[in-house]
Amino acid sequence: MLELLASDECVVSLGGGSVLSPTIRSALKGLPVVWLEVGVPTATRRAGLNQLRPLLLGDVRARMETLLDERRHLYEEVAAIRLSTDRAAAHELADQIVAALKEPEQ
Repeated sequence: MLELLASDECVVSLGGGSVLSPTIRSALKGLPVVWLEVGVPTATRRAGLNQLRPLLLGDVRARMETLLDERRHLYEEVAAIRLSTDRAAAHELADQIVAALKEPEQ
C-alpha cells in the first residue's frame, strides 16, 4: 500500500483505522488527503449491527463514538481537505472533492 501512496496516478481509499499507523500517517504527509467526516449517528446507521465488524461489537453507537473521538486528532493531522458526508450524496461529495483539489494551496 505504501507504494500506492507514493504514486500520483491513483486514488487510494483507506479504512478509518489506517491513521493509527505512524508509517501510514508519514506517507500521507504532503498528499491531498480528503477526510470524509461522518457524525456518530450517520456512522452508526451506516454500520448497522454488522457482526463482521469486531471493533463495533456490543453497543455500536457508544463504540463508534469512542473510535471517532480517539481518531479525530489523527484525521485532522493528515487531512488537507475535510468534507462532511452526513447530508451529502456521493455525486455531491465527488464534485466537492474535485473543486477542492482545483483550489490553489493556501
